[in-house]
Amino acid sequence: MAAQRGTGEHAGSQQFTISYAGYNRPWAAWISHRLQRLGHRPVLRRWDGSVERPLEAVLADLLAQPGKTLLILSDWYFSLGPRTEEEWNAALRAVVEPHAGQFAAVSVTTRQLPSATGLLAPADLWRIGAEESERRVLGRLGLPTDGPYIEDDRPGTPRFPDDPPEVWGPVPRRNPRFTGRDTLLSTLHDWFEEAPSGAAVCALHGMSGVGKTQLGAEYAHRFASDYDLVWWVPAHTRAAMREGLAALAPALGLVDAGSEYGERIRA
Repeated sequence: MAAQRGTGEHAGSQQFTISYAGYNRPWAAWISHRLQRLGHRPVLRRWDGSVERPLEAVLADLLAQPGKTLLILSDWYFSLGPRTEEEWNAALRAVVEPHAGQFAAVSVTTRQLPSATGLLAPADLWRIGAEESERRVLGRLGLPTDGPYIEDDRPGTPRFPDDPPEVWGPVPRRNPRFTGRDTLLSTLHDWFEEAPSGAAVCALHGMSGVGKTQLGAEYAHRFASDYDLVWWVPAHTRAAMREGLAALAPALGLVDAGSEYGERIRA
């Protein structure tokens, strides 16, 4: 459920840049919405950790972005590239230390991060709930944190990332080794967002083994907080598809749908 601390509560609109790994886009969208509701102007910037340039130079690019930069830190943020922990520590000391006032950070993982992230003093958002997460984000950005906490259930409002869809299953387990394809996942998400309600359909096609199922599963997990219902239906045979659709009926609480697949699918 989305939340806010009021609209127009703070005097003066500020700009913020939110830097995030694609894996953590739900956090970026939720934080951006919170700031927008308070009258601020956040800009989302996906971190790609390009290996074509020195890490220090890529990190320094964030200094040219609007306002203070908020880094959403996780092991995914540091695994893009890839770069060694020594490279990250050196780059953070070279860029963040002399410009500490231009950076803020939050952490959304329990895994150990490079030691130099201590320079960013990240606020821990892991499993603390929407209200406290919002308070900590505002505090790290130097914004007032004493405003009232107000629920926001309007359609299209980003769900708090730790709140799962009301109906979920049976999506394949998330692959912890999934990497890359951030551009394709973001494009897919944009297509769904821009499509008319009830008309968003996309087919992934390609040779066997190229990763279509992995891509679909990663999309389901990565953007789960955007949806009220996520349901995985195997469709390699007609029988499997009917069984998968029929299983959705009881998950939706359609207790009078009957026991036959046909009855449940119609319901």
